[in-house]
Amino acid sequence: MRCTEILFQPSIIGCGQGGISDTIEFILKKYDAQTANNLAENVFLTGGPTKLPAFKERVYRELREMRPLETNINVKLSDSPILDAWFGAKEFANKQDFHKYLLTPEMYAEMGGDYFIENSCSNIYCPLPEAVQEPEGLSELNTEI
Repeated sequence: MRCTEILFQPSIIGCGQGGISDTIEFILKKYDAQTANNLAENVFLTGGPTKLPAFKERVYRELREMRPLETNINVKLSDSPILDAWFGAKEFANKQDFHKYLLTPEMYAEMGGDYFIENSCSNIYCPLPEAVQEPEGLSELNTEI
């Protein structure tokens, strides 16, 4: 087993969160079939872990397993996955109305550092999917093998 498997199955180290595959499936289930298929045709991977060997292929394989056979799946890896967030932040910071999205010292003093400004750029809170529970007795089986 490779250490990167933890990204797809965090339960193997006792983490009670869903992995990448669980999260993708959780999101796709929130949409009607046509929209979910459109999303599966336009998967864009970015961030440092996407540079791991065969990461793109693994995401493709996981999508293929969870989507109907006739679904077209397209997974694209960013040209610069490690710097994408920086480039996006730079572009955002250069907007004329950037100051509207800043947390002022007064707001920080009143609400603390965990405060998110309610605006169109804020992340929408979405609870993480629960990890798939391992069937009873499976851990004993794994130790015997």
